[in-house]
Amino acid sequence: MPCPRARHPRPLPDPLHRPSGRGFRRRPGGPARRGRRGPAALGRDRVAEGLAGRGTAWFRVVARAATTGRRPGPDRHSRCRGAGCRDPGRRGFADRICRWPVRAVSPVSGLDDRPDRGPATRGAAPVPRAGENRPASHGRLMIDFDKPRSAQAQARAEARADETRRAALPDDAFGFEEIRLEGENGQATGALARRINDRVGAVLVAVVVLAAIPLASARPVFWMIWAAVLGLMLAVYMVTVALVDPARPINSLKLKAVLLPALAMPLFGLVQYLVGGPLALDDLPGGLRTPVGTLAPEATFMAVVRLFGLFALFVLVHEVSTRARRVTAMAWGLFAGVALHAVWALIALVFLDDVAFWGEKTAYLGVATGTFVNRNSFANFLGMGLGLGVALILARAARPHLRMPGGRTLLSERNLETAALWLVAGIILIAMLATQSRMGVVSGGIGALLVYFVMKLKRDHTVLAAATRTAVIALAGIVVGFGVFGRGLLERGLFTATEAVNRSEIYKQVIGMIAERPLAGTGLDTFQPAFEIAQQPPVSAALVWRLAHNSYLTLWSEMGLIVGTLPLIAVAVIAVKLVTIIRRRRTDYAVAAAGLGVIVQQALHATVDFSLEIQANLMLFIVILAMGLGRLRRKATR
Repeated sequence: MPCPRARHPRPLPDPLHRPSGRGFRRRPGGPARRGRRGPAALGRDRVAEGLAGRGTAWFRVVARAATTGRRPGPDRHSRCRGAGCRDPGRRGFADRICRWPVRAVSPVSGLDDRPDRGPATRGAAPVPRAGENRPASHGRLMIDFDKPRSAQAQARAEARADETRRAALPDDAFGFEEIRLEGENGQATGALARRINDRVGAVLVAVVVLAAIPLASARPVFWMIWAAVLGLMLAVYMVTVALVDPARPINSLKLKAVLLPALAMPLFGLVQYLVGGPLALDDLPGGLRTPVGTLAPEATFMAVVRLFGLFALFVLVHEVSTRARRVTAMAWGLFAGVALHAVWALIALVFLDDVAFWGEKTAYLGVATGTFVNRNSFANFLGMGLGLGVALILARAARPHLRMPGGRTLLSERNLETAALWLVAGIILIAMLATQSRMGVVSGGIGALLVYFVMKLKRDHTVLAAATRTAVIALAGIVVGFGVFGRGLLERGLFTATEAVNRSEIYKQVIGMIAERPLAGTGLDTFQPAFEIAQQPPVSAALVWRLAHNSYLTLWSEMGLIVGTLPLIAVAVIAVKLVTIIRRRRTDYAVAAAGLGVIVQQALHATVDFSLEIQANLMLFIVILAMGLGRLRRKATR
């Protein structure tokens, strides 16, 4: 029978029909408004009644609302709303239900058994009886409880639903890789892989910090030791990870644009060694000579071994840099190690009568050198630690924190921790000024200021504010720094013009060496014997020039213009990738900003010195860049 409360002869709608607008009801002649209580909330309280056989229409609406969380939208035939329903919280929904005749139906008769609409339907399509299937064009839920599905059919249906759901998800929305671990074995594998990476990362930090102690590892014996240690670590790590987690990808393979140019230098050095050493052709007819070779095969071989060890260091650090927490912990460890070197340098200079770590100090008296021999190299080492510390401190200060009832005070725990960290960075800056290295202080300061600018720009999003703060910090650092240790720098600045003339003469003669062998070079790590042959007045012959005091000219003279430029291209690619990482990430970009700062620092310092040709400096530089390029993941990260 028709609904006694219906006062219009229009055909009644399907309760499951949702024409438009989720959850809105429209008054006659009035604006749309939110419903107070829809079937999604009301239906969950009465699912049991529907299952008990209180009417198929009721059960269909309530089951649809309870399972999907949706409620039927407005319909055009609800103008009787308010005329028959006394409960204002159930208006509309009760009207639509009460229009349907309640027919006693078994709970297992099927959800698609819609009752007859009576005389109010006016030409509606015939409705199938219980047990009959509705045509697929209706697109609604159809369950036939009289004919339950088999287990195989149910499994196939669930598999198809899973595939459809996965295809609709935006898997690559954030560009993060996902490793799915299933079962207890998968969870144990992930935990073991994380422990391995954590321990390897700690060992690598210790290696970099310890490498600066024995004369900055600037001796061939230390080259061989660290190359053997790092090569063995890489081999053991790769085998262990392959056994523990065979499905884990090798992240370093995605850096071909960096690794291939970097590998060109040791491989070409190996060719130079083989041609100039074991495979050398000494007696060629007509006075010809080999186009590729080396003047010192033994030195070239040791340099090749050293470069392969550094390559292993880069791969190891990049492989373990897959978790933001691990990368941050490694960066803090490096910062603490550089700070310890700065503290020792100041103690040895001020309190221990300028003593050297290995014994009596014979060079660079009266300035801080720490465990290094050359003050310029030590200042470069401290500058990289300073830039890394600035990035970490600013990132830590920008972390979200809980607001206390009394608000933040000057002596709050957070402010005291930040002040203590800035004090450590200040100690590094003081030690760097105590070296009295002109370019070391300038390049290190520029690198640290660049890191500060990038971090502030990323947080404030305004160039003017970040530039203003950076300029204020720069002026304050110049005033305070030169007020404490600036006298020695000013005195050395008076001799800058004279030294510039001498170095310009050296650079001219090195350029002549490059012109003689522009493609092949003289051989990796053979600058000293090659320059002894090409050296001419006015460069003094009483001095032994082991290095060119310009890393760019050294590369081109030893490796040629083509191969010598490839490492520079690799560093440029790294810089571009770091800029991309900083722009895309909202968090965990501090180490990438530090990497960008140390690249600028080394690019400036390499124009007048050879700091990157010192093993300890090169190791710290490589580790910071590898951590900055780390591929951080979100889920199931090793």
